[in-house]
Amino acid sequence: MHQFPILEEKEILRVLCVKDANYDCLFNEPMDGAKVTSAYKFIVAEIVKEIIIEEESTDGLNSALHKQSFHDLAFLKILLDLMRAADISDFSSRDLNFPSPQRTRRNLSALLNLMYFVGGIREEYCALTEPTNGIAQERSAQCEETNLARKQYNELLSKYNQEAAQREVIVKEIEKMKEVGQELAMKAASLTEHCQNKNAVFNEMEKKKVAIKERIQELGLKNEQSRKRIIISPDKKIYALQQMKQMIQTLSFANSELELNLQDTQQQLKAACKEESDLKKYEALLNENIYISEQIRSLESQLFSTKQEHEQVNQEIKQKQDLQMKLRNSIAEISKSIEEKENSQLYEIKEKWNVLKCSVKEKEFLDNQKRARMKEKLANQNKLQQQKESMLNQQKETIQALQNMEKQLDLALETYKDKFINIMNEMKFE
Repeated sequence: MHQFPILEEKEILRVLCVKDANYDCLFNEPMDGAKVTSAYKFIVAEIVKEIIIEEESTDGLNSALHKQSFHDLAFLKILLDLMRAADISDFSSRDLNFPSPQRTRRNLSALLNLMYFVGGIREEYCALTEPTNGIAQERSAQCEETNLARKQYNELLSKYNQEAAQREVIVKEIEKMKEVGQELAMKAASLTEHCQNKNAVFNEMEKKKVAIKERIQELGLKNEQSRKRIIISPDKKIYALQQMKQMIQTLSFANSELELNLQDTQQQLKAACKEESDLKKYEALLNENIYISEQIRSLESQLFSTKQEHEQVNQEIKQKQDLQMKLRNSIAEISKSIEEKENSQLYEIKEKWNVLKCSVKEKEFLDNQKRARMKEKLANQNKLQQQKESMLNQQKETIQALQNMEKQLDLALETYKDKFINIMNEMKFE
């Protein structure tokens, strides 16, 4: 007798026809080995879907149980393990290749009972894990909120980095403008000094012009006075001519000096004109410097406003970081509580699973003891049969010996009878 009820063919076919309607003719003789193996694979796959709750609980099973499609050797090993768990020890590959209706009915009913047993454990596990699923959903929602907060934080950081880059560019431009303003101020100072020097030279030239004009006027007055003082005497004429020649030489020398001075003044005037153009350029540069200083002031005001905005952004970022820290702390607390609950529930499930394992192991131990006892009984029976056979052989040998002895006795009696009859006949004749 087995520990599970042997189902009828209709009940087995009702389960198998859920997948394929061709299983209706499964038990028809002669049975098809391929169809029987497909039925075994279907039931094993259904058991495998339910039996793996954790990887730690798969002690006696192969890692190939995680797959719905099996290799032949892995399938045979898994099927043998399941049959041993169902207390069927005489299962072999012959049941797949050359099936018989009675054995297939027994094997399939064992697998179906095992499948329903494992499905009940799975339902208990699902009932135990329902509260943890709700906590996991809350945790996922909180994770989504944290992800949104992180995205907003990253966007603010990107904006802040862009503004910081713009501020750095503006600061560099301001520094360049300040350097240009300093260079322009240096040029303006040098131009003012140069203009002052030119003005001093120009004033000196004007003074020289005035002195030359005064000298010319003096010479003209002397010439007129000398003309008035001329005496008609020849000596005086000669002396006057000599003085006139000297005066003419001095005047020519003075005129040459005046021409040279005029050329110098013309050159200085040209230089002064150039200096006036330089002054105009200097004024333009001063105007540009004023415009640049105004731009610098506007940029400084913009920098001040951007600094204020930066401080506001930093405050917002700090607030969001505080919120993120609070969310992380809350998530950590929730995760700890979830882990504690999951660990407690998993511990309970493991205890139940260990109890089931212990019960299965106890059953296996008892079954092994029964099998050992049965083997001992069979061995004793075989010994008794051998002894009986030996006794029977001895009895047969003794019977044959007795029969031989009887035959010999019969022959001896017949000989003795003949001899006795002969003797009696001889005695009668005498």
